[in-house]
Amino acid sequence: MNKKVIIGSVAAAIVVAGGASYAVLHTPKVQFGTHLLAMVKADDNRYQYTASMPDNSQYRINGLAKLDAKDRQKVMLSTTVADDDTKLTYDIKKNGKTTYVSAGFLSDMFQSADVKDVPDFSTVLQNVWMKGDNKRYAKVESEQVQTDAKQIAKWFTDLDGQKFSKVGAGYQVKLNRADLKRLVTVVGQTETAKQLKVDGWDKLRDEINDMKKPEVIVTVAKDAHKLSLRATSDQASYVKASVVGTRQAGQTVVMPAAKHVKTEKQLEKMLTAMVLQYAFNDMSGSWGE
Repeated sequence: MNKKVIIGSVAAAIVVAGGASYAVLHTPKVQFGTHLLAMVKADDNRYQYTASMPDNSQYRINGLAKLDAKDRQKVMLSTTVADDDTKLTYDIKKNGKTTYVSAGFLSDMFQSADVKDVPDFSTVLQNVWMKGDNKRYAKVESEQVQTDAKQIAKWFTDLDGQKFSKVGAGYQVKLNRADLKRLVTVVGQTETAKQLKVDGWDKLRDEINDMKKPEVIVTVAKDAHKLSLRATSDQASYVKASVVGTRQAGQTVVMPAAKHVKTEKQLEKMLTAMVLQYAFNDMSGSWGE
């Protein structure tokens, strides 16, 4: 056979094989898994997250989680929960041994109760932290969370490739009722879930059973460490959520100074004195009218 024909045939075969390999490796399912694993394997230490219920403006959540770049045992979590009437911000810090809860959310509660002297409350509570009982807070290790996230990410590789698609923002997968129930089981079996002492996984599966035509769409971005989720029930929006991870090499998380940490009894005395002062000022104002 002519050498040129042989060489041409081999070259053609290589091109076809290469094209087939590219097609297999760049399916929406493979790309979804690649970008999802890239996100959970990344050494990110700064996460911004949001959640909302589009059809019910009463519930909106946004927050920021920070891990110290040099000591990932030091964690700061700030979450704001808002509805049409109130807005509460919760700040928590952990250093592996101790949990600190900011008293600042109490000033938000006073403001929500329409207490007129809120600025005074805010000033007093601004730098006050409560030393929490570690028994009330899960001992969650960042390394374990990452390991569990990888386990959950790999679960998606067993899904039918037809469930995946390419979209403008990246790649997404659509989960139906059966998928959701299996995913809940997988999440519930992780070490992180066990540490959180969440005992409502069976209840969650029951709630999924009660939903009409439930569907969850998970999207991973192709150009960033971003995951978004949209859940619907009978075509109506149920919840939207997203989390974006980035790496901040110089990020630090400083624990509260000892002088700013109060016990529950000390905080109780402070609040009692503040409320009594407020009541006295209110009565004095009434007498002066």
